[in-house]
Formats: sequence, C-alpha cells, structure tokens
Amino acid sequence: MNKIIAPLLLTLVLTACGGGPSGGNSSPTTTQTSNTLYSVVSNVPGNVMNIAVGDLNGDGLDDTVVGGWGGPGNNANIYVFTQNTDGTLTNNTSILPVSTYTGSQRIFIRDFDGDGRNDIFIPGFNDGCANGCAVHSMIFWNQPGQFVQQILPELVDSHGACVNDINNDGKLDVLVRGVYDQATHTTQGGVYINNGNRSFTFNTSINAGSTCSVNHETNGNITILDGNPNTILTYDQNLNLLSSVSIASQDGSTNDLIDSILLDVNNDGHNDFVLMFNSVSDNTIGRKEVWLNDGNGNYSYSYTIDQGNNNQYHYNVLSNNGSTFVYFSAANLQAKLYQLTGNQFVAYKQTDFTTMAQKAGYTPGFNWSVGAGDVYQNTTTGKMYMLQLINGTFYTQLIQ
Repeated sequence: MNKIIAPLLLTLVLTACGGGPSGGNSSPTTTQTSNTLYSVVSNVPGNVMNIAVGDLNGDGLDDTVVGGWGGPGNNANIYVFTQNTDGTLTNNTSILPVSTYTGSQRIFIRDFDGDGRNDIFIPGFNDGCANGCAVHSMIFWNQPGQFVQQILPELVDSHGACVNDINNDGKLDVLVRGVYDQATHTTQGGVYINNGNRSFTFNTSINAGSTCSVNHETNGNITILDGNPNTILTYDQNLNLLSSVSIASQDGSTNDLIDSILLDVNNDGHNDFVLMFNSVSDNTIGRKEVWLNDGNGNYSYSYTIDQGNNNQYHYNVLSNNGSTFVYFSAANLQAKLYQLTGNQFVAYKQTDFTTMAQKAGYTPGFNWSVGAGDVYQNTTTGKMYMLQLINGTFYTQLIQ
C-alpha cells in the first residue's frame, strides 16, 4: 500500500438500505440544475481521504459520510452530509457524537444490527506511525435522531477492510487487516463476526482484507481478493484455506493493488473482479483491469479499462435507469465515471468534473486543488449528482 497519502485520497462503498429515523434533512423547494454549484461546507482540512454513500435517516435518499486520515498524532475530521429532496446536501454532522477521530482508510454505511437503520463502520488506520499508534476500529450505531459510538479494541492496526456475510448467517461481518510484514509474510488481520446483538467476535481464521473483495462462488467456496500481497484466496464454507494464487498487473510495474470491485462485468451470472493498480514508485500512474470469473472461482485477465491515471482508495457503483455506472476516484481531476455498456466500460460525462471545478474558480497553477469527490443519486428522481472538494469547499452539482 502506498505510504504517500495525498489529500485527494478517498474511499467509498455504496449502500442504499431503507428505514431509519426521521428528520435531519431540509427540503428546499428549489430544483438543482446542471448549471449551478451548491456549496455544502467550507474550510475543509486537506486530509479528506474517504467518502461513503448510503441512506442514514430513512428517507430513501443517498447521504454521505466524509472521513480522513490524520497521520501520526493528528486527528481527522468526519462529516455527515444528508441529501435534500432537490439533490443538494446539508452538513448534518451533529447527529454523530464526535466530529474528529484518529483517521481511516475505509468507511462503510450498512445495517449491521438488522434494525432497518444504516450504521457507520470505520476501520482504524495508522499508516505512517513510526512506533505504532493505538488506532482502533469503531462503529456508530444508528439510534433515532442520534448515533452512538462503540470502540472495537481487538485490532489496533487495521490497514484496510471490506464488508461481507462471511459465514452465511444473514449478518454482515467485517474483514480487517493490518500492515503486511515483508519479513514474515504475515499480517495482523481477522474478521469481526457479527453476533447480531450489536456485538462482534474477533476471529483470526481469515487473515486478509487490506484491499479486498469477497465472492461466494456457486460451488460453495469463498473467494477473497486481497491486496498487499496481491493474492486470490479461496476458502471452503468452514473457512479453511484451500488455495492462494498470486496476481499481477499486465504491465508488471503498476502492482500496488489499492482497490477492487466485485461486479458481473460480462453479464454471465458470475461476479468478476475490477482491479485498480498504482505504480509502487509513482502513484500517479495506474491501471484499471477486468479479471473475469470462469464460473468456478478461477479469475483471469480480460482487458484494461484505462491506464496512466492515478487511482485512489474509493469507488462507487450506481444503478440508474437500467444501466450500471461506476465512479473511480482519482487525484488531479483524473476521476472517471463509466457506464457499463455491452460488457465494456464507456466514459460518461468526463468533462463535467473539470467544468465543475472551473465554475468554482479552479485555475491550474494558482494553488487551487481539487480533492475528494463522489457521485451520488437521488433515488426518487433517478438523477445523479457530483460531490467535489474544490479548494477547501465541498460543492454539489447535477450531472448533465
């Protein structure tokens, strides 16, 4: 995993579960247009790293949680932006008990306790701490009108994570992973097994999850794509390791697997992997590759979506009007939005992101910055919107 963490880094996992407390959103009577920028919050610190999207207040609209990486001894800010009926966002961070924390690389918005309200899981992240930092994972349980915080102390070095029902009991578990030890070829990782009563049991039988995707194969096996080291791990239903297969990018040089997506790319009923690589030596050069599943849990390279772009710790998958859209985050106005058409990723509205920054006054070479961003959806109207951090202010705009 790259140690160079730019302020433009971010992560995201899209969920859209219903149910939850009422209130928190304003309901403007205006209609957001594609020609207008709307500001959400200003004076945002430059350490924004991740964004997650999901319904937090039960109105059926996508809300966002924005987090960051504080670095050694520093705190990061956390924000909650709730969506209004016109697609704009309102800063509603007060529904959380805290507004700063030790930092994270991932944020997940899911219903972990099965009460119909989405919760917020934030794995700890202490990359860059020379002597180790006591950074724990935490979860915010969704209570009517207010979230409550719980610290999960079992793992103090969660470098990355992913969410999946590992043991097929109907409850979402969380894979977490510490920093990979090059000398011993081991990691400090495991699974928070969800007990269903707002408690987890930490299980170290699966030691993966830095950047990971989890697929339950048709033969009953569980396949985990794990970054650092780049491996595809296969377990049986009892979580016994069956195989470990190394993978590499096609050019051989962009081998920092910083993220991955589980998605049926070729519409054959089997989930495939979309891999996001960066160069280890230069994290501004990366590749996005499609690896197809043969139906038996064997994955092989199919084609490259793009290359030469900086990939970051964030993606978003949206379904709109029967089409699948995938947003890939990146620094320096290199974020990409693709529509999955005919088993291929086709660039969609690429110029909108640059135009949005220009409307906010962005001029290259004049100390302006375009940082963390996302694409979210108004599920009532089906419209998609852009969220971007431009020179310290979060803006939203309707995608044309």
